[in-house]
Formats: sequence, structure tokens, C-alpha cells
Amino acid sequence: MAIRLLATDRAKVALENAKLTTALVRDFTIGLLLVLLFLAPAFINDRLTAAGFEEGSFLSLKWKKKVIQDDTALKEAREIIQRQKEQLERQHRALTALQRQVPAVAAVPGVARLQEETRQLAVQSQSGLDALQSTIRENRSIVAKAAESAADPRWVVIFGGDSTPEAARDEIAKAIRLNLPEPQIMHRGNSYRSILIQPDRESAYALLPRARQIQSDAYAVSLNSWCPRFGKADGYLECRQS
Repeated sequence: MAIRLLATDRAKVALENAKLTTALVRDFTIGLLLVLLFLAPAFINDRLTAAGFEEGSFLSLKWKKKVIQDDTALKEAREIIQRQKEQLERQHRALTALQRQVPAVAAVPGVARLQEETRQLAVQSQSGLDALQSTIRENRSIVAKAAESAADPRWVVIFGGDSTPEAARDEIAKAIRLNLPEPQIMHRGNSYRSILIQPDRESAYALLPRARQIQSDAYAVSLNSWCPRFGKADGYLECRQS
């Protein structure tokens, strides 16, 4: 009996250690990703998007939403610092004018130091403004992409490509036999693609195993990045890439 209890205790300890290790790895990964997003936002954004990660899909980290929120916060901080800089510059001008008009003011202890500190703070504020403006400019394309993805969360499964819509209908017929939901043809570039439009990434990936029974290299991608604008044509959808 004691041996059984000891074995059970060991199993519990091993399980708790495994959970702790998993949590530590997860926290370290999220921390590393946050650091990389800060140091090289454009590069990391492109890599995550290329890998198929969207908002909320990477370790529950809503990084795209965070990009948009951070951009708003940066712009608000820029406005606050701009107002503070203007106030400091007004105070510096007022102190300078007062010293000229009333020479005795210059002899008051601390006035000269206050004037110099005010001037330095105004210069530092300008440096902060320049850095913020530079960051906002660098993040502009990232924020635009994140906003577009947030606007249309749909994903598309692509499981065929043919030179004519007639040829593409073979894949559509196979998809219907496999009970894949609402298979369609979309003309994109020079190819007629067999596709499944889904409401989100999870739904799209759930259909991939069956789609790969038709085409082994079937894949899923954000509809917004693959074809953000499309309309109906004669028996198929037309992707408007321009």
C-alpha cells in the first residue's frame, strides 16, 4: 500500500513539474516575442503573418490588436509631449523677458538654474517627439495591415488551381462529395482557384485534412491578405487585386 502511494505521489510531482515547465516555456516565449516585436516590429509582423498567425492565435497573445492600441497610445503621447514642450518654451521665454526687464530677478537664487533646466527639458521633449514620430512612421504599414485584418477575420482554404473554370469544377465536385461547405471557384491572377471561405482561422484549419484529400498541398490563408476585394462573375468569383 505504501509503495502504491509513493508511486502516486511521484506521478503527481512529475505532472506538476511538467505543468510548471510548460508555463515557464510559454511565458519565456511570449516575453521573447514581445521583445522582438519592440525591436523589429516590421520583420516579426511579416514572419508571423507568413506563418499564418493572426490576432489571438499565437499562445493567446492578441498581438495585432496590441499594435493598433500601441499606435494610438503613441499618437496620444506625442500630443501630450508637444503641449508640454510648448509650455516649457513659453516659460523659458517669459523668464528670459523678465530677467531683461527686471535685472534684479537674475540675482534671485535658483532663477538661472530654473531657466536652464526649462531650456533642457524643452530640448529633451523635442528629442522624445522626434523618436515618437519616427516610431509612428515605421509602424505605419504594420498598423495598416493589422487594421485590415481586424476588419475582415475570414480565412480561405485553397485546394486547387486550374487554367479554366470548367477544369476547376472537377475539384468542386470532389469537395461536394466530401461534404466540404460551400466550395467555390475564384479567378485570381491567371488561375481559377478552388476555395472554401470560412469565418475564421480555426474553421479553415479544421477543413484542411479533408481538403488535402483532393489536393495534397491545400493550404489556408487570411482572406484579407490573399484577396481583400472580390465580386461575382459568370459562375465564379473574381478577385480584384488592383
